Amino acid sequence: MKQLQKRFVSIVMFLSLWMSCSLFADINFDMAPELRLGRYRLEGSALGSNIVSYTGEVDIAQHGENFLVKWWIGNTQSQTGIGILLGRTLSVSFYDDMKATYGVAVFYLSDYGYLKGYWTFHNRLMQGKEELTFLW
Repeated sequence: MKQLQKRFVSIVMFLSLWMSCSLFADINFDMAPELRLGRYRLEGSALGSNIVSYTGEVDIAQHGENFLVKWWIGNTQSQTGIGILLGRTLSVSFYDDMKATYGVAVFYLSDYGYLKGYWTFHNRLMQGKEELTFLW
């Protein structure tokens, strides 16, 4: 039952992100750069901090119209997510594989091939920051 609740909440979060994207339907995103698929170097800060407190890698792969996103942080932590790209904004609903919790991340795609964004877990009041730099 608990697993079903987690899946339901993740689906609701994902659908709310998707529906919020409809607010931008009349904006022309033709000038947005293409999202590079592959591996990124990750530098992030913990909730409420501006200091880089963790590093890792992130893989981004095409999944139909969507994107599969996989984080590896240190030797023990990983997250798996599904994202929607709208213009320069990649919105990702993710599940933390070790902590058995879920959250949302929103990244801005720069002209220089990196992504800068914010994330939070479903039960937190603060946001963390991440920067992804394309590797290969």
